[in-house]
Amino acid sequence: MVEAHENNTSRRCADHPDAPVEARGKEPNSRRARLVCLADPAAPHTARRAITEDLLGICVACERDWDHGYAVAEHAWYHLDQVISFLRYLGQGLSLGKSMREVREIRHDRLDRRALITGIPRPPAFPAQPKFRHRPWAGRQWEIIRPEEDGRLAEDWLDRFGALLVAATADREWPSDKALVVDATKFKRSSLYAAGTPQAGQPKRGGDWGFAVLAGGIGTKRGFHVVHARAVPDDGFDSWVAFFQSLPGRPKVVLADRWKDLIAAAEFVWPGIEVRASTWHTWDLLRRRFNKARRYPGTDSLVADGEAALGDPDLFRAWRIRAMKDATPSVKRFLDAEGDTIQARLQGEGPYSTGAIERYLAGVRKALSVGRGRVGNLTRLDLRLALIAAHTNREDLASAYTDALIDALESPEFERLPWRGLDNAKFEATWVIERVRKSIARDLPSGSQAA
Repeated sequence: MVEAHENNTSRRCADHPDAPVEARGKEPNSRRARLVCLADPAAPHTARRAITEDLLGICVACERDWDHGYAVAEHAWYHLDQVISFLRYLGQGLSLGKSMREVREIRHDRLDRRALITGIPRPPAFPAQPKFRHRPWAGRQWEIIRPEEDGRLAEDWLDRFGALLVAATADREWPSDKALVVDATKFKRSSLYAAGTPQAGQPKRGGDWGFAVLAGGIGTKRGFHVVHARAVPDDGFDSWVAFFQSLPGRPKVVLADRWKDLIAAAEFVWPGIEVRASTWHTWDLLRRRFNKARRYPGTDSLVADGEAALGDPDLFRAWRIRAMKDATPSVKRFLDAEGDTIQARLQGEGPYSTGAIERYLAGVRKALSVGRGRVGNLTRLDLRLALIAAHTNREDLASAYTDALIDALESPEFERLPWRGLDNAKFEATWVIERVRKSIARDLPSGSQAA
């Protein structure tokens, strides 16, 4: 018998939060420890896990709706660990509906296991008459279970619990001697080709710009750390100002591409800040010129060594000599014109490339590609971007999320967003997390606020 720590928030009994909890053996057909509450030592009982919103959502056992004030059976409650699983799925890049369906599957498996142990059959998990969704371009149809509820419940959980978790785990400061690496990616709103055409179901080219994602991070001993990301209407001056103002401090320097709006916004928020040019797009330009000549990293050592060379002054000096002999004419002309400028940049203080934040944005593009740029609620999207950043930083452990969320639910410092308070939310320069944890806004240094 192993005694659990009383201050471990993931091992509390929801009925008796102050009572000691012990681990006694394992749960049936599971490797999970069986937790026993000792509120009454003479009659110990299984510790009940903390619930999320016991009067909110859709019952996965009988598919009944409920709202505030309508009591439901205990077996229909969603437990806290299911919310944690949902938020972790979002961080891994799954859509809202897909994340919720994965959580429902976990719930169904538990109900099946309990029915097997007790011998009491449970109610059918889904309605007797299945519904089907037809996709003409796919040439098939498949069964769905009230998909609108998957999306609706997912949005509720993201607003009510995702915002709390992001507020509890958000970076509130960083080392002042670190360079802030920033970049942006934009999404277009596109439509699909109609059924009956050769490209049926595929997104059309073109379209209007829908929104942009701005992100920033710093280098640490553990690797690159994404500090902040925002979904904004565009990548113009006002958007960069909103992004910089919601950062937890003033960096030493800013490493970015030479965009006029970005540089002007950094100067507006942090007067006198130095903005250094990145070598990432320089290498991207050279790589595309090599690829046009059918020269690739896997088959050409000059191309394979190029990316590393653009991050070290000595490597670039040697690589430049090789390239002036063996590269394609277009690469030679570029290095002849810009080589000295690149060498001078690499002789300065690093970092030199925005490649690390580009990799985070690549994950964001993959996660949001399903919507084809049709995301309309940028405030809610900010929460998803923060969860993806936590996954990128390898900080989305279930145990850490559980402790942080329970502490936030119990702390008076945090204020949950109103019921469906983010529905139809318009973009605001103020980060939504400042509404959940107001001390974040107050803790920002004065240098991070625009004059």
